[in-house]
Amino acid sequence: MDPSGQLAAHFFREHSGRMVASLARVYGVAHLDTILDAVQDTFETALTHWRYHGPPDHPRAWLSQVARNKLINALKHQARHGHALETGGPLPALSATDPDPEPVDETPADGQIQLLIACCHPALSERDRILITLHILCGFGVPELANALQLNREAVKKALQRSKALLRQIQITQNSP
Repeated sequence: MDPSGQLAAHFFREHSGRMVASLARVYGVAHLDTILDAVQDTFETALTHWRYHGPPDHPRAWLSQVARNKLINALKHQARHGHALETGGPLPALSATDPDPEPVDETPADGQIQLLIACCHPALSERDRILITLHILCGFGVPELANALQLNREAVKKALQRSKALLRQIQITQNSP
């Protein structure tokens, strides 16, 4: 792997969970699937961009800004094309030019703790808590989780889908009047 790919892999291991937690804190756990996709896409973009242009001076800030922009674009696309939003509720202000109320990577511990608490909700089984936490906060993929916990890949996928749906539902009911 080239040095830029190694750097991107390092930042994925070290910062993807933090980025997911920060974005979930700002935009809501209800958009978790879109957030995870945006963060994953950010690292794919980094692999390509950094290979040809070299890594930026501040890679964490670059990754955070790209992830935020990709998330905003995805949420706008969903709204514009009439796709049912994951929450069905209002979105925060979605402008890539507006300053971030809190930069995506500024207070990672708070966002990570909040997301960890959500992932450990008592409505989830112990196995599902482990799966969703390792997937969201540690960046483990379905194959890695299936191998580590000796489960079928399809069972892991379904457990993650159910857990995410439950987390969205819990947030919606907590935010309802």
